[in-house]
Amino acid sequence: SLAEDQHSPVPGLVHRYPDRVLMLVTTQCASYCRYCTRSRIVGDSHATFSRQQHDAQIDYIRRSPQVRDVLLSGGDPLTFADDRLDEILGAIRARAPHVRFLRMGSRTVVQLPTRITPELCAVLEKHRVQMVNIHINHPKEITPLLRQRVKMIQKAGVMMGLQTVCLKGVNDDVQVMRELFMQSIEMGVR
Repeated sequence: SLAEDQHSPVPGLVHRYPDRVLMLVTTQCASYCRYCTRSRIVGDSHATFSRQQHDAQIDYIRRSPQVRDVLLSGGDPLTFADDRLDEILGAIRARAPHVRFLRMGSRTVVQLPTRITPELCAVLEKHRVQMVNIHINHPKEITPLLRQRVKMIQKAGVMMGLQTVCLKGVNDDVQVMRELFMQSIEMGVR
């Protein structure tokens, strides 16, 4: 629906804007949302990106000094084990030192807050991931455990951002959205 393939110089990399790229690192997610803009690939085990494709993505970034901003998404990068995420982030930092802003998009933080561990936070801090955007659709998803794990990410020096989808019958109400945004801001998620 976003015509991402038209802006894909190598498989899994979307270069729509001059100074930023979207690096699709996986087709797996912690949940499969009916409104997903990547439903053409998410959950498809045949569309999974290989190490060679990750290398090609990073090589493209290396050869594109105008790229200052890399967003890891997919699927969800937090479905990777810490060591694989460490390899990918490390390769970006080592091979493309011109990248100034490294960020990730994740629904896993909300779906599976226990995925956020001290070890994961150490990987994010080690590679200077500046932002993790999390996906929350309703204030009921903001649990005490989520608040605790968001704080762990923030203590690693990572800014937090919020994205949400307006869903009929779920959050298509001013009061619900206001509460979602207020609770997000209270926990330091912009």
